[in-house]
Amino acid sequence: MRSTKHVIATETLRVGEHELIQLSTQCPVTNMVSVVNVYASEWKEWLEGDREKLIQDIFPHIDGEQRELIQTGTTSRGWDLLFP
Repeated sequence: MRSTKHVIATETLRVGEHELIQLSTQCPVTNMVSVVNVYASEWKEWLEGDREKLIQDIFPHIDGEQRELIQTGTTSRGWDLLFP
């Protein structure tokens, strides 16, 4: 199972065939809370899936900044502070 310590809350937004989950993440650098909406099936695949599969293949509909929030919780502002 992947580390999700930066995910501070999950909420189901829509149930049914395309269940939608809202992930709230907290940046370890800025403590800023961000929200990303993902399909439940993709979230499950990320948590339990093949470690060889790339995040962009699991979550093809979200952008790179949102994928970073899922992987590490780090916001673009956090990265700017770490690597000016």
